[in-house]
Amino acid sequence: MNRRVFQLARISAQRCRLSGPIHTCGVPHCVISASIGQCHGDCEGGAHAHIERDHRRVRLTGYRRPGRAGTTHPFLLIAKRKLKLKTRLRAGLTALVDPGILKRPVIHIREREPSPAFDNLLLAGKNVLITGAGRNIGRSIATEMASQGANIFYTDIERNSCEKLQQELASYPVHSKGFVSDISKTQDIDSLYDTLSKDNVYIDTLIHNVGIHFTTIGIRNLDLNEWNKTFQGNVFGPLYLTKKISEAMKVRQTDGSIIFLSSIHQWTIRSIPSYSASKAAVGMIIKELAAELAPFGIRVNGIAPGFVLEQETGDPKYYERALLHRSSINPRYIGRAAVYLASGYFSRFTTGTVLKIDGGLSLYSAHSDRYLP
Repeated sequence: MNRRVFQLARISAQRCRLSGPIHTCGVPHCVISASIGQCHGDCEGGAHAHIERDHRRVRLTGYRRPGRAGTTHPFLLIAKRKLKLKTRLRAGLTALVDPGILKRPVIHIREREPSPAFDNLLLAGKNVLITGAGRNIGRSIATEMASQGANIFYTDIERNSCEKLQQELASYPVHSKGFVSDISKTQDIDSLYDTLSKDNVYIDTLIHNVGIHFTTIGIRNLDLNEWNKTFQGNVFGPLYLTKKISEAMKVRQTDGSIIFLSSIHQWTIRSIPSYSASKAAVGMIIKELAAELAPFGIRVNGIAPGFVLEQETGDPKYYERALLHRSSINPRYIGRAAVYLASGYFSRFTTGTVLKIDGGLSLYSAHSDRYLP
């Protein structure tokens, strides 16, 4: 391997700050061009290593040896001729003449959906109650569980959100029903529970997805009213609903599952102490309830997501602090984690656990860039 050529390619790419990919061909007669991002010469086999600029870095994302599709070459780069000096000069002149090339690029992340691992129904016939299911994580939990055969009962404070989700769930061969309900209000919880009881709906899995947070930063802006609302929605309301559902599970001797949506900010700061404190409380409640309800065969677990966001195209958003994939998390992956925790097939012996799904966000620090390729 010509290490000098690889080094020159990296240096030139960093200097010219290209926003596009640099293609380096593995064919010996091909000359690398770090300035215009192309391979000069006939590229037999058409397999390239793609070195993409990631802010100040250049990252090798993959190389396949020509003629051997699907196999990874053990070396980063094979080239016969050294990078021409005029190519490097051209890159420098281009950056000098067109300063716009130095601007931070817009990086688009495309989602690659893994193949389904199961074609059976892991939650067939189970009744699931999901709070705050109108959008984002709650909606994905509902659709993922419906795809595994669960009957979906859900709440949201907006009627329009309930109607949209109901239309989406209609495509699954399961029973579903939405309720306009505010889980922070005990009277709404009582009404919800009474309605389910009258309809002879007995819950097997309870998922607390509803969450409230404000944007007030720090103790200097303390607003006790915001703290009360945050804890009422994130802690006290879910606790009251858990009490009623778990009592019914005990009476019917249901091997139930209760899942709380927490956050990585139960461990890490977010500068919004009311929200972080409420999620830290949820983390301890999970352990307390897991110990209390274990003798009755009821499992209590949690999911701590990181930055969950999906664009209208269905792709995640670029986010450099998420060390794994450098992107936000598609909500459906949180939904699949909920399927895992709800299914006795997977988690019969799992309780008191908070499953962190953050793409490495909580690992980010000032030293993280040292690990970039």
